[in-house]
Amino acid sequence: MKTFIEEHFTKTTPFDIVQERVTPGDDLEQARNIVRTYAGAGATWWTESRWSFPPIAELRQRIQQVPLRIE
Repeated sequence: MKTFIEEHFTKTTPFDIVQERVTPGDDLEQARNIVRTYAGAGATWWTESRWSFPPIAELRQRIQQVPLRIE
């Protein structure tokens, strides 16, 4: 997708690529590996998405887990 956009984007301003997916909050290294893969492909933003609407307690637990950062 990044290559297609770069080839067809007519403006000279930079653009962001947003990726959304679920990462495991209890395995930071696995989560980092998932996000690094997309960052390596050009993603500039990551959105943690839960489209299945799990129980609110599960969502709260995930929110309270350590925020993911990659270097």
